[in-house]
Amino acid sequence: MTGVEFILLMIGIGILAGIISAAAGLASLVTYPSLLAMGLPPVTANVTSAFSTIASGYSSLFASTKELQGHQKQVKIVLPLVLVGSVLGLSLIHISEPTRLALIS
Repeated sequence: MTGVEFILLMIGIGILAGIISAAAGLASLVTYPSLLAMGLPPVTANVTSAFSTIASGYSSLFASTKELQGHQKQVKIVLPLVLVGSVLGLSLIHISEPTRLALIS
């Protein structure tokens, strides 16, 4: 596969992941297996997939500001839980052996 083919394939995968993320919030369902199929190691594929969803999360937040008005109490409860879950997940991936993550994928 040439560099141009690789880039075009990754752009297509990114567009598909964006569509799925907008519809159901499951971009990793497309990105993680695609990155593994492209030959990335499991940990690298997972981190890349997770990092790529950050922009999607921010854009969803900004797009939903009108709907979130009046729900500040719920947001203040959920945001710390999301932060703790993210840090725990990152820590587990960081301390895990790559071979264990490969077993899951």
